[in-house]
Amino acid sequence: MMNISKLFGKEIGGKVIESSDEFCQLLLEKSFEFGEHAGLGLIPGEVRPIAGVIPAGLKIPHIGWNALETRKPHPIFRNVRPGNCVYFVHSYYGANCDDSVIATAEYGAPLTAAVAKGNVCGCQFHPEKSGDVGLGILKAFCEWDGVASC
Repeated sequence: MMNISKLFGKEIGGKVIESSDEFCQLLLEKSFEFGEHAGLGLIPGEVRPIAGVIPAGLKIPHIGWNALETRKPHPIFRNVRPGNCVYFVHSYYGANCDDSVIATAEYGAPLTAAVAKGNVCGCQFHPEKSGDVGLGILKAFCEWDGVASC
C-alpha cells in the first residue's frame, strides 16, 4: 500500500484524484463490489451497493445527471454553483466515510459524490463527462496546491 501511495504522489504532484466511480475501490479501505476487497485506505470508508439504500424501483445502475450538493468547502469545487449537475454511472457508493464527504447527490437518498482527506480527493461522478461544470472541477483540481480547505 505505501508504495502505491508514494507512486501517486510522485506522478501527480502530491494530489490524488480518480475521475470515475472506481475511486472508491482505490481510495477507501474496503470494497464489496464483486466480493470483498481491500482498498488503499487513504480515506476511511467502504464501497457498498446502492441497492437497499435507494428506494425500490429506481434503476440500477444509476445513470444520469444530478445536482452536486457540496457539504464542505474544498478547492476543487471553487467553480461549482448551487444546482450545478454532474454525470453519474454507478451501482455502488462510498459508505461509512462521513467525515471525508465533501459532496453528495440525491438519487432517492443522499449518496456520496466526492470525498477528500488532506491532499487526497476522489469523485464518484465523472467530471470528464460533466460538461462545463466537470471541466471547472478538473481545472480547479489542476490549479489546487494540494492543501485542503476543509
